[in-house]
Amino acid sequence: MPITVLRALRAPPIPPRPLCSGLVLLSLLSLLALAAADRAKDGWLIDDYPSPVTNPGQCGRPSSAKSSTVCDPDRLLSRESADRMEEVIDATRREKSIMCNGQKHDIQMGVAVVGKMNVPGECDASTTSGCRQAAGEYATALYDAWGLGDPECGNGVMIFISKKDRQMYVKTGAAAASRLPNDKIARVMEVMRGFLRENQFDMAIERGLLEAVKYVSKESTWADAVRQYAVPLAIVGVFAGIAWQGGAAERGQLRGAMRCLTRIEEERALALERSRGGGKVGARWQCPVCLEDFVLGVVTAGNAGVQSRSLLSLFSSLFGRARRLCGLAPPPPPPPPPPGGG
Repeated sequence: MPITVLRALRAPPIPPRPLCSGLVLLSLLSLLALAAADRAKDGWLIDDYPSPVTNPGQCGRPSSAKSSTVCDPDRLLSRESADRMEEVIDATRREKSIMCNGQKHDIQMGVAVVGKMNVPGECDASTTSGCRQAAGEYATALYDAWGLGDPECGNGVMIFISKKDRQMYVKTGAAAASRLPNDKIARVMEVMRGFLRENQFDMAIERGLLEAVKYVSKESTWADAVRQYAVPLAIVGVFAGIAWQGGAAERGQLRGAMRCLTRIEEERALALERSRGGGKVGARWQCPVCLEDFVLGVVTAGNAGVQSRSLLSLFSSLFGRARRLCGLAPPPPPPPPPPGGG
């Protein structure tokens, strides 16, 4: 027994390793910081963007939270602003509803913010359309990844903003789109632009979210339907006036062009509806809007003539489109002037 005690006393003690553990932790934090810096520089890939539903901490939300509806991995929003947005979204889900197939469904919304998207090239004047398409792809992917909206209803809304790219994309399900159509989204954007001009990024998104909540929480009315279809009805009226003033041949060409264009649009809409699931549940409606380039047209007494000429140019282009797509013959040339005429 004494020999065993001596051996135990002579055994070298295990050296403590707090310094080594600290260095490992510091290295991991440094790698995470470098990865975040690379993402801030190169932009976020869709597959790398975190989900606040499963990992709110990476979205800039409290790590103790079970889930969230706001994601800001680049920390562009203040903590207070993100908290207010989440409160608005949660209250809307609890207190508001939308009817689908005779049943009430809650309204599910989400806000995703990035400093920059990882897309080829830069979002300048020459690549605006590509950036808008990329914003739509981001919003659609996040809408699905976060599980917004019930598949049988389409009661979800995703607001996606890329600050450096100056892009926003509002993704809605079929039911939500009935309350938040394009003209309402245009109003949401106009509200946001006022704050963006003042470099108030937090307030721009907060007020835009509140504006979207106002529309998506409200039942559509007869007046809303009239406003939605006022412009198409006005265009049809102008077409009818032009056709009535023209001769019989021109009216026949106009009717043929309109029938052909209508048929083509119906076929395209049917094909799109089939690609979205046969027009049944889960239909997706999208509206891309550029933060910088979106312009609302206003007709005033001073520019009415310019607007009229623009409409005539539009009608001419539509006729050209009908001839290209439908194979319509061009109008006959005017008869030559009589001999000796002035």
